[in-house]
Amino acid sequence: MVFILFFISMVNCDSCFFCLDDIQSNESRNLLEEFCSKNEAFNLDGRCCFKNGTILIGVDLSNCKLQNLDMYRSNLLDIQNIQWLAVNQNPNLTLNNYRGFIELSLLVIDKPQNCDKQFCNQSLVKNGSATYVCAAPINPCVNKECPNSLTESKVNKQDCPENSNCHPDGPGLFECNCAKGWHDYRCLRKQGFPLTQWMVGFSVATILICIVLRILQRKGLKNGKELLQQRRFLDS
Repeated sequence: MVFILFFISMVNCDSCFFCLDDIQSNESRNLLEEFCSKNEAFNLDGRCCFKNGTILIGVDLSNCKLQNLDMYRSNLLDIQNIQWLAVNQNPNLTLNNYRGFIELSLLVIDKPQNCDKQFCNQSLVKNGSATYVCAAPINPCVNKECPNSLTESKVNKQDCPENSNCHPDGPGLFECNCAKGWHDYRCLRKQGFPLTQWMVGFSVATILICIVLRILQRKGLKNGKELLQQRRFLDS
């Protein structure tokens, strides 16, 4: 049992072995320590903060020579649990989307404009610092007030197609998932046997067949009368 728990803990600590040859930012290190000390269930391990010893909820990727965040997505295990993330001091880091980070509540970065349309609040770590903290992630599925210069005073609610629902998919990001019983492109096809459509099609087909048969019947009666008249004429 002890071996199993140790193995699980090691699997979930993979992210802590990032950037072993790089110096961690003092500012992000202090912020991570502060975040990880707020709850007794949290424990700090190098660049990582874990919940209950196994669930990775915070990771410091500062000064990791990052070019994009996708290169570490597969190593972050379940990114849906990440609440705290630092990517500061990565000068070659391109603008990233944080799709899938649905629990991300605090982001440490160098460029404040990267908070725009993703978080409501941004602040310097301290006076004279070049590191910013983005907080209060925007949920585009609901109307939300953002009383600051980062975004408009009110974030517009995103509308999804009919038969679908809006679900947050990271700070400022969303996806439209089909409602139960609906699927296919733009959720236009309903699952199960289409009874209504079948009844309409069957009724229309039946009516058309009846009309055709009626026309043929009348035409047959007319031809029959003509033949009868010809026979009478010949008999006379």
